[in-house]
Amino acid sequence: MMTRSRWFRWAVRIVLGGVALLGGGLAVLFIINPGATIILFTMLVFPLFGNTKPPSLFEADIAGMWTKWDEAGRKITAHLQQQFPAGTTEATLKSALTRQGFKPLPPPPADCVPSGVQIPIGKIYTSCPTRDPSKTLVYEWSGGVCTSTVSVRWETDVGETITQVNGNYYAACL
Repeated sequence: MMTRSRWFRWAVRIVLGGVALLGGGLAVLFIINPGATIILFTMLVFPLFGNTKPPSLFEADIAGMWTKWDEAGRKITAHLQQQFPAGTTEATLKSALTRQGFKPLPPPPADCVPSGVQIPIGKIYTSCPTRDPSKTLVYEWSGGVCTSTVSVRWETDVGETITQVNGNYYAACL
């Protein structure tokens, strides 16, 4: 009969052997096709560390809406307008979305070109946003190969109360 410590040593050897086989298989695959290896590795590792869930605030609105982004956007907008009607303070909206995991957009590049400015032919440039990026929050999640995004954009009056709020849903895959 096998003792407990002997059984444990065998279990450790089997697990380490499996890890070694997986690592060796990934090394061979990387030599054959590096791009596919990176995608496979991402698919295996991302669910362990990345955000794989939609925002709970809009989970029901986007359930089953894959590729029906316009319809999902309308549902999200209706939900936002019901929960944050015109007259709600901007701080209330931002606080609720931030608690859900929404994040601000990155700042535009310092060398972006405002709309309406003539650009010389052949020059590579980035257009500046036409709307205030501080009035947009985004939430991204992924299943490894595809990334989905919910964005919320709003407008305020001089009193920093919401006059309009809209939501969008979209996704992209490798």
